[in-house]
Amino acid sequence: MFSPEQTKTMRPVLGRKYTADVLQVLASKDVTSRKEEPYGAAYIRTVFNGDSGNPVIEAAILEVYKMRKEAIDQLEQAKDELLKVETV
Repeated sequence: MFSPEQTKTMRPVLGRKYTADVLQVLASKDVTSRKEEPYGAAYIRTVFNGDSGNPVIEAAILEVYKMRKEAIDQLEQAKDELLKVETV
């Protein structure tokens, strides 16, 4: 289960529309609920907010967090390289 501190750390990177990406990760791994149906977005948000624990969904959330964090870091690096002012 995610702690409130962990959720607070991940929220700026994940933003508001993270559930669709989490659902894609779960679908790519053929993860379904006990009823053999895809998990719902509301349940994913419940797990993210720390109200419920599900290790499989937590791992998918962390995978999406990692992908988005790497994309942000690459963008920042590219921005730094392009906007670097050379001093003479």
